[in-house]
Amino acid sequence: PIMFMDPDGMRVSLFDRMDAMGANHGTGYEEENPDGGTSVETKYVDEKGNTLIETDDGNDDVYVIYENQYDNFLEAIVTSLHECGEESCEANQEIGNTYGYLLENHSSNVDKTMDILPEWKRDYSKIGLASERDKMFRIGYDHGYAPTAESTAMYQALSFAGGKAGSSATLGMAKRAGERHKAAGRMNAFNPQIKNNSPLLNKFALKSGNPFELIYNRRM
Repeated sequence: PIMFMDPDGMRVSLFDRMDAMGANHGTGYEEENPDGGTSVETKYVDEKGNTLIETDDGNDDVYVIYENQYDNFLEAIVTSLHECGEESCEANQEIGNTYGYLLENHSSNVDKTMDILPEWKRDYSKIGLASERDKMFRIGYDHGYAPTAESTAMYQALSFAGGKAGSSATLGMAKRAGERHKAAGRMNAFNPQIKNNSPLLNKFALKSGNPFELIYNRRM
């Protein structure tokens, strides 16, 4: 079997090491929250993880707004704030589902608005950690998205494995996907993280008579 020297100097099976790494690869999302508090508002973020606006509706849903729906989303938010107020959970959910998706479904939607060939678009939610091929994909993706010394060593070891479960093709495909998402500034397909920024949309300005004046700073 292919062996891998772990950081403690122990020789372990490469696929055992994959299991250990896979256990550390989140399947949900993480929100950067230095205060450790619990969100009680519907939050809208862009596909890069920037917070767009938070609404005080007592709900903790996080919606990712599609890049090509920003203008429609902005118009809908302005209308909703004037007609329903920010406390309307139902209105906020309708806007989120119309112009984006729940953050927990990010792995299914991350490629939808990417300017890439149709055959490159993928539903990453179907890639779990059950099979060796899936684990290879996750390691290849993470290596492409944010390479580390350990991911580089594992990627090279798996590449040299040559043909096991289609390892070379799987790793190459996964690495390119991770690189594309990183280059585009998209959140990680498997472990999306929200940035700890001040909301880019000022809901008080949106409620005012001049909602389109200095309310949206596209920090891309």
